[in-house]
Amino acid sequence: MGKSGDRQAAGIIALLFGLYAAQGTLGSMVQTALPTVLRDEGARLDTLGYLHLLFLPWALKFLWAPFVDRFYIAEIGRRRSWILVCQISIIAAFALMAFLSPIGQLPLLLTILAIAIIFGATQDTATDALAVEALRRDRHMLGGSAQVAGGYFGFIVGIGVWLAVFAHAGWTWAMLLMVACLGVMTMPTVLSGRMVSDAPSPDAPAPVSLLASLGRPELRLAIVLVLVYQFGGRLGIALTGPFLVDAGLPLDTIGWLRGGAGAAVGIAGAVFAGAVFRRLSTGSALCICALLHALSFAALSAIALTRHFDETAIILACLAQAAAFSLTFAVLYSAMMGWCLPERAGTDFALLQSADALLAIVAGVLAGLVSEGLGHGTNFALAALFLFFAAFAAPLLTARIAGPQRVPEPISSTA
Repeated sequence: MGKSGDRQAAGIIALLFGLYAAQGTLGSMVQTALPTVLRDEGARLDTLGYLHLLFLPWALKFLWAPFVDRFYIAEIGRRRSWILVCQISIIAAFALMAFLSPIGQLPLLLTILAIAIIFGATQDTATDALAVEALRRDRHMLGGSAQVAGGYFGFIVGIGVWLAVFAHAGWTWAMLLMVACLGVMTMPTVLSGRMVSDAPSPDAPAPVSLLASLGRPELRLAIVLVLVYQFGGRLGIALTGPFLVDAGLPLDTIGWLRGGAGAAVGIAGAVFAGAVFRRLSTGSALCICALLHALSFAALSAIALTRHFDETAIILACLAQAAAFSLTFAVLYSAMMGWCLPERAGTDFALLQSADALLAIVAGVLAGLVSEGLGHGTNFALAALFLFFAAFAAPLLTARIAGPQRVPEPISSTA
């Protein structure tokens, strides 16, 4: 591997970091920023739970992922073209939302946000496929770490910075700042030029269709693993922002915690995973991450059930949860990259990620119902229970996936 290959790999990692940061900025609006603002205005928890339906495009993106793959293979267009069109559309949507009222014009705002999420899901499909194609398998953990670190950087922008600006300058200025930030995040893709588009297509590409992907037993089992492994974490994180409001923390503190210190801890966790967890088997790494995640939600459950809303204890528990969450995703996403065929990476990865997104929607709605009826503490306790189960199930499932799988090396040998 020459220095030019190393430089190209570093460029691809920077590109992936920026694109996943843009996704994190968009997703954090739905997951934390908007629910937190609406809760501060008095919205009910079960109502906020239904906001997770906005993630539906991420859950359904597998339906158009084969088209993204075919469009690429047929050389009608390239991944970079998909990505740039989607990024420009997301930026335009944020610019429009800047001049709407989050309370008085909420239906229209949610409609525009839903359209932006459709473009975000399509960008995600093309970016995930690019990561699988452009990075060698021994660098998949770096790709997974870039994905998680970029996502957490997006949380810093979409939660920490956004909430702080919103609290002091209002909705319009906060949203216009997001427009500027998304533009900066798009620049690595703009500047990448032909670095991305010159990757050769396979001479005999594998059939690209949902049936072809679902016909692989190892991919079907991987989908089961994602559903089993992620349910507890998705249930626990769904209404963490509103919990902090109910615990009495001011918006500035919530923004700093969720989008500042929490995101910084998340980035550190992703870097740690890339440096250390690649030495472990996937099953062992996933087991450790699930146990750590379960312990963090157990701590939050104890705080909520006892109603001992000590700010320091809440902050420490939330930071522990953020670290465990980032470790989990860095390991899981790097494993998911290895389970995809490069020739139809967009479709394979979309099926895995759509399963997770659909689970997030279901878990978000359930979390709203449980938290409204039985309290945040019960919801956090259920999350911890499911994560303890996932810790023991993950090694068994990953061993079965790894056995029969035969995945070709990525096409490009330059990264």
